[in-house]
Amino acid sequence: MIIIDNAVEQMCKTYLSLPSRITGLGITRRQVNEAFETFPALLDAMETHASDKLNGIDLGIVDYYHRLRNELYHQGFGLTIERNKVETYSDVARVLFRNLFDYDVVGTTTSTTTTPPPDGSDQFLALVEKTNRIGQLAEEILESTGTIDSDARRMFPLSTLLSMLRGSGAVTEQQTIRLNELRQLRNVVVHGQIPATAITQEALDELDTLIGHLERELDRDG
Repeated sequence: MIIIDNAVEQMCKTYLSLPSRITGLGITRRQVNEAFETFPALLDAMETHASDKLNGIDLGIVDYYHRLRNELYHQGFGLTIERNKVETYSDVARVLFRNLFDYDVVGTTTSTTTTPPPDGSDQFLALVEKTNRIGQLAEEILESTGTIDSDARRMFPLSTLLSMLRGSGAVTEQQTIRLNELRQLRNVVVHGQIPATAITQEALDELDTLIGHLERELDRDG
């Protein structure tokens, strides 16, 4: 857990430190130095300056695992963390590395015939990416309808965004219920309450269907 958390921190610092000609970021050297002072400040800088690189990444999850890491590191002898939480944080780190540096540290195959690994990591990655895509679409729909403004984006949890979507008529009550169920599935896997192998292909297919619905809603509003 400590090694993975250190890797996540170094990924963010490395990306923010790259020349602007490479990243296109409008971040000053002073802002970079301020971001490096604390881990929360580093996450804030990523959200502010590199939000387009956070597809599939929930910074709340990263912060949660960083806090677990701190407990492990600072609270002394005898403390441990469940293996599935370490594996989940590793999966999140893998997505972040791929987003930032356009390289998959585990493997580059995208063949749909490849058998998923037995630990469920690919299912977990797909679940996180799809639920985050729903959050992104929800923000864009609500912004396009004037429900929220651009400054308010990323300020609301997914549960609140789904409630707003229901209020705007973009989704039905039944769709809202199912979206919340799938969101909760992601949360219980992240917090180690059930294994990633519990994520079914049917659930991922449902998310794809709901993503398609929201994309059509966004096109209609646009």
